[in-house]
Amino acid sequence: MLQKGFYIACFLWLFWAKSFAFTYPTQHPLLVSHLVKDSHALYLSFNNANFLWNNEFFNDIVSGYTLIGYFITPELQYHFNEHIVIQGGVHLLKYSGINNYTNIVPTYSVTYLKNDFSLIMGNIRGTINHKLPEPILFSERYFTDNLENGLQFLVEKDRLFFDTWLDWRSFIFPMDSKQEELTAGISAIPSLLKNQQWEITLPASAVVGHRGGQIDTLSTPMQTLLNSSLGVCIKKKLPYKYLDRISIESQFLGFKDNSPTVTSIYSNGMGILNQLTFGIKNSYFQMEYWNSSRFLSIMGHPIYQSYSEKGLGYHQENRELLNIHLFYSKDIYRGIYLGLMGDTYFDLINGNVDYSMGLTFIIKQDFFLFRR
Repeated sequence: MLQKGFYIACFLWLFWAKSFAFTYPTQHPLLVSHLVKDSHALYLSFNNANFLWNNEFFNDIVSGYTLIGYFITPELQYHFNEHIVIQGGVHLLKYSGINNYTNIVPTYSVTYLKNDFSLIMGNIRGTINHKLPEPILFSERYFTDNLENGLQFLVEKDRLFFDTWLDWRSFIFPMDSKQEELTAGISAIPSLLKNQQWEITLPASAVVGHRGGQIDTLSTPMQTLLNSSLGVCIKKKLPYKYLDRISIESQFLGFKDNSPTVTSIYSNGMGILNQLTFGIKNSYFQMEYWNSSRFLSIMGHPIYQSYSEKGLGYHQENRELLNIHLFYSKDIYRGIYLGLMGDTYFDLINGNVDYSMGLTFIIKQDFFLFRR
């Protein structure tokens, strides 16, 4: 009881003190990844995320844990002209309390841009940039599994966002003792109506995870899993000083195991995600209702799933959650964002109350070096 009282006090402080938060919405400036338009020019691109993330989970589905650390991705970026850019560098991930870096990975990509279209090969714009719902893609992956490698095609228009990509996660050679792994997806957000007051969009997505191959030495069955979503979002702009928008969004999400030999505990499942959001600039307060049956996810937040990640063989066929998300973001300088997040998850079936809190400091900058 004392623990719950402490959390409620912290939550009220977060709300009234206008703290900062992390669960980035799809319109956050962090997701604007347009490259500088230039010709015969060299830039230094610096991307850094520092994080302290505390997940207090007490349920049988997902364990509680704390993340603290940072990643740094410095890259050189050369512009042949306004349409062709190459960039490369290194991605370093470091958790506090560990002397060595957890990941040191070279990066490289080539990008072709034309009007509102982008073709990227190499390191693509991944994780939260795909703009997928949290049950399908866990936004925490922005910190812990930031790099995606493969191919991506983007359309970013005023009334259409379209992203299709291939992330090749594990490459194999003949006679390897592991399977190849890849993820492919489509995320689309078309606007049916958009004017000065109203916007109606139809977000839709499909993500396929595949594990298999024909040249490895394993006898493990091939696995192909599918997550999908389809929904509608109605947003109304408001003229108030401390409230400039309200939105209602409802999405139907699905899971299916399309493997020749089904190894998942369920062959298919579904979920419904309803959200009511009150926002001001890049910040919001959101109430969310989740109801699912036999839902599994390839890359989503584990708390929405029916399968326990604790390795106890436990699973809960039906899940029903009432969640509260607080997000307040502060752009303290051009390309520098400070944040403090607060999420609460009420398990309506088991009576559990779980919550997450965290501090983030993110820097995204491009520095001009010289022009040929």
